[in-house]
Amino acid sequence: MDMHRHFDTLAGPEVTPTMDDINADLDRGRRALRKRRVMQTLAGSAFAAAALVAGIVIATTNVPAPAAPTAAQSQGQRPAGVGTRLVAYTGSQPKGYTIDKVPDGFEIQADNTSELILAPKDALDKNPQSFVGKIGIMLQSTDSHYVPQGKKVKVGDLEGVLVPQAPASSTAATPPARDATPPARDVTDPTTLWTQTLWVKQPNGVYLLVQFWEGLALSESDMLDIGAGIHVHKDAVQGGG
Repeated sequence: MDMHRHFDTLAGPEVTPTMDDINADLDRGRRALRKRRVMQTLAGSAFAAAALVAGIVIATTNVPAPAAPTAAQSQGQRPAGVGTRLVAYTGSQPKGYTIDKVPDGFEIQADNTSELILAPKDALDKNPQSFVGKIGIMLQSTDSHYVPQGKKVKVGDLEGVLVPQAPASSTAATPPARDATPPARDVTDPTTLWTQTLWVKQPNGVYLLVQFWEGLALSESDMLDIGAGIHVHKDAVQGGG
């Protein structure tokens, strides 16, 4: 038997490939080559990523993890207990008052004869009508006959009373301990924070009010030092209402 002729018969008649057949074969080959290269690249990337992670783990095994930023820090605000060192005030003195000391980094944000607002230079809240995160200074209103009830303190040579005040959303009767921060309280949320108002009785019988926001984390000694350094001038005006 002629094996060559036999095999030619099995293969069927010879068919000349068309250009469409050739192009289709080339396309299939190119797709296969691209797929192979992609798989090689992914495999190499996975290996490199695994090696990088292993290197980082080894390099940082004995390095303590950094503390997560507080909510105050993430919003660009001063965290409680930070930046509360008192310094001598060196700026222009306000109308109606003279101030000796302020927390480091604070400036006068609002100034008129009846009201004085001290705030951090980088404060996000620039509204002079807002006392959140600030120190508010004013004389007792002409319409107020309130006699302060709180802790009696000495403010320089004058008598004073330190009065805690709960936020509007709170029903608590006493302020939280300064060395404890319950999880429910957030120093970036003004609705959860107390204020401490220092009432300083002036020689003419009118009280000077200095309100400190709890989020500033000033100690009682700091508040008394700031209050003792606020001097009321004769042209200071009592507000009404």
